[in-house]
Amino acid sequence: MDSIDKAKMVVDFMNAAKELNKLQLRIALELYALEEALVHELASAAGVSAPAISRSVDELEALGFAKRIRDEEDRRRVYVQLTNKGKKIIESALA
Repeated sequence: MDSIDKAKMVVDFMNAAKELNKLQLRIALELYALEEALVHELASAAGVSAPAISRSVDELEALGFAKRIRDEEDRRRVYVQLTNKGKKIIESALA
């Protein structure tokens, strides 16, 4: 990746970060580290309620940064993962 690409990714992150609140950014970082997590796991890690996490995940999904995936064996279990767009945004911040 050349310096122009890196600069573009940093600008993309800065623009995305303006759209994210602290909880959403924390969720994105947690998902980046774990690759996927259940909503209650994210709530526990962030120290907030499951409904608060669910609202933030809804917002991350609307922005295209995260997605929900139902467990095939137990449909009550819903995992959250970063999308490729979400991963790129976090990677640009960590680069």
